[in-house]
Amino acid sequence: MDSQILLNVNFCSEVHTNLIEKNEKSVYVRAGYSLGGLRIVPQENAGICVICTDGHIKRVYPGELEAAVCIEESCSFISVEQDLGFGREILDTQDMRLLEKLLTADHAFTGNGAEDPIESATEEITEHIEKCGSLWQRNGMADSDIVKQADVIYAAKGKISISELAEQMGCTVRHVHRRFVEELGVSPKRFARIVRIRETVRKMLEHPGGHVTDYMDDMGYSDQAHFQREFKWYTGMTPGGLLKILGDRAER
Repeated sequence: MDSQILLNVNFCSEVHTNLIEKNEKSVYVRAGYSLGGLRIVPQENAGICVICTDGHIKRVYPGELEAAVCIEESCSFISVEQDLGFGREILDTQDMRLLEKLLTADHAFTGNGAEDPIESATEEITEHIEKCGSLWQRNGMADSDIVKQADVIYAAKGKISISELAEQMGCTVRHVHRRFVEELGVSPKRFARIVRIRETVRKMLEHPGGHVTDYMDDMGYSDQAHFQREFKWYTGMTPGGLLKILGDRAER
């Protein structure tokens, strides 16, 4: 799993991340706060982000997003991101209530009663999920063949057509599409689309000094208008806009 559930995590005031690995599956737990808001991007796997702004709770499911969600206000947040082995399964309602309780507690992320309240919240959630038998032992896990097909898309960084994927896996395009939707709740085209544009954004975040066309060409986008649309869909901003933000930060 190589997710980017919170694009603005790079700009957050503070964030803690834990990785849980169990029964050949993995879950990322993140908790933090941001004075400048959050930008939650579409995701190919199951997960939830719980956000608290001025005591109000908002749940966002990145795997179901049609476009990026922008939270403009300062906020605290907790996200749980599950790898593809979980299929379409998400946390139970009682597990989500724990996340919300931690975010709305009087001492949440303020430092009262804890040396590092964000780290403390991350550890508490991590411990809870590690012991959550209902999550790790469910029968609704994704088929291993679908996970293998997804790994092919990851290895290609999304730069693969569904016909090429079907040929590599020895099956029809229709079969690949049907099995992805059944097991993961997402079409293989959307899956590859997210992986590809996310990799482009990652390159910008890691090496922000280039021109827009450098990243576009590197990821195989031949049409600039198409690239601009994909980028805006995924991030809610233009590629030039993101590069300007990153450039301004570098100059501070």
